[in-house]
Amino acid sequence: EPASAMLDKLYQSIADAKVDNVQVVRSSWEEADIKPHDIAVCAHATYASPDLLAFIRKMECCTIKTCCLAMRLPPSDGIIAELSSIINGQPHDSPNAIIAYNALYSAGIYANILVEDNIYNWADDNFEGAFARAKRHLNLQSSAKHDALIRDVLTRRLKLVKKRYAWPDGMRSALIWWNP
Repeated sequence: EPASAMLDKLYQSIADAKVDNVQVVRSSWEEADIKPHDIAVCAHATYASPDLLAFIRKMECCTIKTCCLAMRLPPSDGIIAELSSIINGQPHDSPNAIIAYNALYSAGIYANILVEDNIYNWADDNFEGAFARAKRHLNLQSSAKHDALIRDVLTRRLKLVKKRYAWPDGMRSALIWWNP
């Protein structure tokens, strides 16, 4: 785990689970030197990876039995999909479960997939928070080029619920696993 903000949560989760067989590696996956283990689990950590297939191939090299990827499964008609389709010409802002499954399949890896039943909806305390979230997901933090479009789509699609800006499109997670 390279992010110091996540380390406290990780150590707390390990303590809460009362396990003592977890080794925390303070590095990005791409830079980590990992010996092979029975199982490799990656939970929502591939979104910023510049090369998803290289990430997956490294998982396979470090795994004896089973590789597991937990990734978001966004709705095809969600706000980010709409914005990404207009801005990038395709609905995906980053690798997600659909992209990963197709990448695995194209690489000759026949994975299993399990989609959770629960749907999670984002909510932001204010419009600017929702705007910042959209820009972050679209990787447009340093550009104002599409700000008017983003604001227009958010104004049209967000719902004000209990003084919070609710994203109407629910997000699920999917677990993808295979044996290398």
